[in-house]
Amino acid sequence: MNKFYLFISATIFVLLTGCSSKGALNHFENDPISANAIQYTQKADLIYEKEIKAMIFATYLNNINKDYASDDIESFLIGIHLVNKENNDFQKEGYTITLNGNSIKSIVEVNKNSALVRSIPLKNNWANYYVAKFKKNETQNLKEEKLELNENQNLTEDKDETSSLKKNKFVKNETRSLKIEFIHSLFGQAQLTFQK
Repeated sequence: MNKFYLFISATIFVLLTGCSSKGALNHFENDPISANAIQYTQKADLIYEKEIKAMIFATYLNNINKDYASDDIESFLIGIHLVNKENNDFQKEGYTITLNGNSIKSIVEVNKNSALVRSIPLKNNWANYYVAKFKKNETQNLKEEKLELNENQNLTEDKDETSSLKKNKFVKNETRSLKIEFIHSLFGQAQLTFQK
């Protein structure tokens, strides 16, 4: 009888300790920005001679935060950690950031404890965070206009439908891709690619 009570007690103990209210999703912030930000957040390392020189974290803000939605400006929250450096001032250390080859229009450092930084899913406590804004160039705007025209075209008018479909797919991929390059003249570059 004692073995029976011992077995029942052990089973109940295992069941009660195995069921917990904590889960993997409890580590994420419970707000709409954080939920969408996971899709638009990327991380890259700048590696030189098998050693990480810098880590860059970027979140594309236009699609996740209505305050940054714009037809003329591409906005990113960028975190930069320079490894083995006391100061993460990337510009003083000779680093530059471009978006599709275009330089930054404006950059503002953001407090690490701000709501914007807290809302992103991938953070580094040692990084400095910036809101970087890039102006869309005219070529990019023209490509998007061409994309809209191609999407609205009636494909049955073309004799070669598959050729037209391939052309639409190519234009669509070309215009929807944003590439951030974090560049150093000696160490090289790290790239992050985002889909709009």
